[in-house]
Amino acid sequence: MERGHLELRQTMQYYCPVCAKFLPDRYVEGRCTKCGNENSRSDQCDKCGATFEVGEIADPVCITCKARPEMRETQHYFFKLSDFEGPLLSYVRKNEHWRSNVQLFTQNWLVSGLKDRPITRDMSWGVPVPLPGTKGKVIYVWFEAVIGYLSASKEWAKATGDPEAWKEFWMDPEVKGYYFLGKDNIPFHTIIWPSILMGYGGLNLPYDVPANEFLTFKGEKLSKSKGPNIDIPSILKLFEADLVRYYLATNMPEGKDADFSWEDFETKVNNELVAPSATTSPGAQLHPQELWGGALATGGAGGGKEAGQRGHSPGHRGGGHLHPHMPVQERTEDDHGTGPVRQSLL
Repeated sequence: MERGHLELRQTMQYYCPVCAKFLPDRYVEGRCTKCGNENSRSDQCDKCGATFEVGEIADPVCITCKARPEMRETQHYFFKLSDFEGPLLSYVRKNEHWRSNVQLFTQNWLVSGLKDRPITRDMSWGVPVPLPGTKGKVIYVWFEAVIGYLSASKEWAKATGDPEAWKEFWMDPEVKGYYFLGKDNIPFHTIIWPSILMGYGGLNLPYDVPANEFLTFKGEKLSKSKGPNIDIPSILKLFEADLVRYYLATNMPEGKDADFSWEDFETKVNNELVAPSATTSPGAQLHPQELWGGALATGGAGGGKEAGQRGHSPGHRGGGHLHPHMPVQERTEDDHGTGPVRQSLL
């Protein structure tokens, strides 16, 4: 605030008359005005990546009670992103080593013009605003979460007994920061976070933001809160970690969205990992035979004689040739990430 980058303003916010409270952005869903997605969050569309200010989404509903929220006036602190538009554009254009998708996404945001964004919300949980007269207001997650990179470094330095140790990572120009993430988090790390660092002054900006596109399942974004979701503990009960690593590495969505399917997983593992082992010389076969109980799966779902006796193919925990009907976690429509998970075979 001392540098003039935060400003208290009157603004509108979603308010649910049935729940009798102001609603956080992600408690409101509606139709994306960019791509038509009927289940877009009010702040960002998971399908096309578009972001929205309060009131911009079409046909909004409260996800708790399904009522249509009202727009009510309140006060919030705004982060003046517009102060950093020029410096950001210069910073981004100089980073020619960034992936093309990250450069394009970020420059599109900047060229269209940056809007100042509210960084507080009227909520009962979160990090309280440390200023007088702000009871009931918290710092909103999109602003507070990225600050954790710096605040965690400072806490670590205190814990080591050297409170200034964090400066080695944030002020030394030889130190390069890499941020690995998905494409929905690109603007928070190429625009929001660099702006905060510029506002603070004297700190290293992100050197690289290697963002992947989405890994989808049957064309839908994998999501813990909305489903479908394949969690790591469940898949590792069925398969060795190296098989999963191999498939994810060969199906990495580096330049465009990639789809995860059990059929493709089965094909790649059996044809690219298992089959070559079965056709090598006897000496070369010895190693995988020892690793996998003296038997290599051959043929179809039942395998050959040895596979039938041993009951598994390389890396498969629990019997049988790799097959596509594996459990995926899906959430019920009214769950929204707060209730139990339903198991289904897809």
